[in-house]
Amino acid sequence: MSYCAVYLNRIHREKNLPEKPEDPLILEKSIPFDADFTFIDFVPSVLTYSSIAHEVKYHQFSHLIDTANSWIEKNSQWNIVNCETVRLSYRHNVTSMVSRWEQQINPVTPLWSPISRGEFETSLKAFRDFHNNNDNNIMINEKFRRIKYLDFIPKRLNENSFETIDQLLERINVRLKQPDTLFWNIITLESLKIEANSEWFIDPEISLVDESSRHLTILRLFYEEYKVGDFDSTEFEENDDYLYIMIGIEDFKPELI
Repeated sequence: MSYCAVYLNRIHREKNLPEKPEDPLILEKSIPFDADFTFIDFVPSVLTYSSIAHEVKYHQFSHLIDTANSWIEKNSQWNIVNCETVRLSYRHNVTSMVSRWEQQINPVTPLWSPISRGEFETSLKAFRDFHNNNDNNIMINEKFRRIKYLDFIPKRLNENSFETIDQLLERINVRLKQPDTLFWNIITLESLKIEANSEWFIDPEISLVDESSRHLTILRLFYEEYKVGDFDSTEFEENDDYLYIMIGIEDFKPELI
């Protein structure tokens, strides 16, 4: 293709770029009315479009949590069981995105179809929320209805040395002794590998997976928080006998058979 044709093709694509950002994708399975357990994926969509792959910007992870909380508020029959950060393989072109995850569950779409001109493949970090159906537990439905999270990033000790997982865990347990955590319901703690640049800088909020030879492992703590005004905090803060939650880690390694 000549330079002129390539240039005109690019101009055509840029003229057809959507003007408004997309909302995050909520990938809900068809949930039977009598289902007791399911999960929902909240996937970042495009905030800023570009015909150049690395200039496309997606929703940050915190926005996915906000989207999930809005979904939970509208679906109060589901209780939160677990949360995790997952990577989904995506195929993107100028005006749309096609998920390989969607291809695999859609029998009409050929699996692993060849990539077309103008498309590129990438991975996005999505938020997966597991739920069970428990209409009888009104207390949980009313009190624990807001997901939040904290990222604990290893501190750099010297040029090529960082805090260990155990040291990160010590910081988490110190944080869990703060009075405000009395109104948390811990969901889970996950270890998450994040891409770093040449200066070892990482941004856990970025949902687009960048190619990098450097990675740092962070700990991400998911928890539910009581709604404001549900309880009198002084009742617990003045009780020295209150037991704080502490978290430990155990690695289970496969044995050679």
